[in-house]
Amino acid sequence: MTHTLLRALIVTLMFFRVAPAVAQQDETGFYVGVSIGLGTSAMICEGDNIQQADCLDNGVGGKALLGYAFAPAIAAEVGVRRQTGLTRTAAIALAPRVTVNFADTFENESVMLSVLLKAPNQGNLKPFGRIGVHQFVTRRQTADPSATHFGQNGSAIFLGAGVGYSLENRNVGLRAEWERFPLPYAEWHEDDLDLLSLGVVYGF
Repeated sequence: MTHTLLRALIVTLMFFRVAPAVAQQDETGFYVGVSIGLGTSAMICEGDNIQQADCLDNGVGGKALLGYAFAPAIAAEVGVRRQTGLTRTAAIALAPRVTVNFADTFENESVMLSVLLKAPNQGNLKPFGRIGVHQFVTRRQTADPSATHFGQNGSAIFLGAGVGYSLENRNVGLRAEWERFPLPYAEWHEDDLDLLSLGVVYGF
């Protein structure tokens, strides 16, 4: 009887020792994800001598990603992002008593590479931070014949923070995230694009 209880105790202790390692292994490997949310421009409604504007500085943004989790607390991701819906209609002052009415629409796209750092030992709910670099292009379409900036591109470091939630099926998780994408244009005013998004990830 004593030997049976001892063996049961040993098996139980081994289970509790091995189980966390198995759980950690489940959180490593490749995964894919998609997110959609609201992107907001900090500067689209500023500058260019605008006297008055009917300006929409936010619109639909989304991204798709491929990631690899090296450990439960660290992962690398590559992805693409697209922002649409940024528009403005305004009157620009070219000279005293001389104005030109125009309408602009903006689209912004990025290719991203980033590192994701997760808070350890938080159960199914995992806060995380992100730092990475993005290569972007912004397209500006306008009815103003004097406009010359129809496209700008560049690269910059971007940041993010959010929280993930692992479902009972550890292959599926949910994310809520805020990201800031600086847009340092070479010939145009600088801008920051903030993206608030909700998404899903699937590991395999």
